[in-house]
Amino acid sequence: MSYFTFEFNDKSLSNYPQHKSYLHPGSNNDAKLVIDKIISSCFDEETIDKIKRFSAIPLSELITPFENARTQKIPRPQNKFVIYRRNLQMQMATELGMVPVRKLESVSKIAGRRWREEASEIKELFGLISECAKKVHNFLYPDYVYRPRRSATTNIPMNSSFHRVSVTCWKSTSSKRTASVNSLKPLSISPNNN
Repeated sequence: MSYFTFEFNDKSLSNYPQHKSYLHPGSNNDAKLVIDKIISSCFDEETIDKIKRFSAIPLSELITPFENARTQKIPRPQNKFVIYRRNLQMQMATELGMVPVRKLESVSKIAGRRWREEASEIKELFGLISECAKKVHNFLYPDYVYRPRRSATTNIPMNSSFHRVSVTCWKSTSSKRTASVNSLKPLSISPNNN
């Protein structure tokens, strides 16, 4: 039983237009056809049935990335935890009657806790879904390359022989992520010769 039979250089996809912007599977028939073809090439019927049992979102929607309308940036490919979290959020919303009671952070914490306790079979299933999602992402954004941005250095005046120092990284001394400025200490300091 082969899960990964679809190749990106598949000549049978040449009949379909290459899409460089976000296309939801329900909004464009060409994109929906290609996404359905990718799904059928990634999974056999037994695996699709198993996914349907564990998923609160239809598979074609689950593997299609969201584009942030505000920033107009191409989204990164979804990994297995992101897909698991997205599915869990929909399950929670369905159980609560679509009432947005929980904040995004609390959903992520719950998802992280459940993910650590989840059976390896479920993790493998979401891993297969993420591989299929990467193929859909490659189809929708063929020229995409992830380019992380470096954090900018900050100039902070200090009472010392140097007028300014450039702080390149901060480490919190407290265990909480939201630390106050007083609980932060510099990791590396280099003087500016201005």
